[in-house]
Amino acid sequence: MFHKVERPTTSQVIRNQILAAITAGTLKPGQRVPPERELSAMFVVSRPALREGLNALVLAGILERRGSQGTFVAESLNTSILGSSMQLVPVRAAREAIEIIEARRVIECELARLAAERRTDDDLDAMARLLEQLGDCEDDNPRRAPLDFDFHAALGAAAHSGILHSLQLSLGQKVLAIMRKAIYRPKANADGHREHTGIFTAIRDGQGERAARIMKEHLEKLEDGVRIHMETHAVFAAHGESDDV
Repeated sequence: MFHKVERPTTSQVIRNQILAAITAGTLKPGQRVPPERELSAMFVVSRPALREGLNALVLAGILERRGSQGTFVAESLNTSILGSSMQLVPVRAAREAIEIIEARRVIECELARLAAERRTDDDLDAMARLLEQLGDCEDDNPRRAPLDFDFHAALGAAAHSGILHSLQLSLGQKVLAIMRKAIYRPKANADGHREHTGIFTAIRDGQGERAARIMKEHLEKLEDGVRIHMETHAVFAAHGESDDV
């Protein structure tokens, strides 16, 4: 019924204020965000805390960096679509997804390590086929989500550890619907594909510790994406975009 009330971090407050400015139309798609020095003075925060907040929004595809030009609200961002997309996954479901991802991180890092030791040629072929299919659908979230699940499942099978693999599949099924609707954004898709490729390469080359490390980083980024979704949902709800909690 209840859950722990957590104090927002400085970077979360920064993210929420920037999201609120985008929602209100103060910051528009394609518009340049003030330089870090100005933002740091406006928020009265340190530059590292500011960068953490900005980096999270870049990861979510809401902001984009253009080299020396600075940071901009993503050109392709449609605030009405973003607002409606937040309605698709309730905060309570996203909160559950975070707990699932935490469990997956423990299980799948070990599966990646074991897969590097035990994989067969058939296992590698199955993973390689799925990796190629994932690369062909970076902009097709409904298609990509089940392929992502299948890739992780193939990795789990390559570990040849029945109980761990069963746990992985059970957890993966629970989060699949949420991944399909709300997690993926263009930059996250591209980053995810690079991480999948790194995991596959490490497993193929028998580098178990490297495979586990990349898997850990991959799932931590996914967890960050879910947290940003929850915070974005809260901002849109505060502005009347969604009633789902």
